[in-house]
Amino acid sequence: RADRLTPDASYEVVMADERASMLERLSEGDRDKVEAAVSRHGDPLRADRLAADFKARAQRRLKSIDRQFAAAQSKNAALRDAHAARVADDERRALAKVTAATVDGKIDHMDSLLIEASYLETSLDTER
Repeated sequence: RADRLTPDASYEVVMADERASMLERLSEGDRDKVEAAVSRHGDPLRADRLAADFKARAQRRLKSIDRQFAAAQSKNAALRDAHAARVADDERRALAKVTAATVDGKIDHMDSLLIEASYLETSLDTER
């Protein structure tokens, strides 16, 4: 209980690391995709390579959006812009996570898996 704590004492805080549960929620196929995406960057994983990969994927997704809207009968510019903004936001969030997880230019394997899993779960897949 917090009311029993005293300011002159030191305490050990024990917390379970539940980060891996995110990976457990993924289907086996999605876990394989996450592992494959991370393994492309080598070990130890360099943050600059992971960041460049997220940027390249965002560019591919933007091109996919443009290609799909160019082929569509209706030219809904607002919808195209909304999709493009979503891709930019997905990229920004992924890059922020890479920056936060980087230590001496490297990213821990588990952190990179979690960043990739989050990207897989939440980002707009423009090829679906």
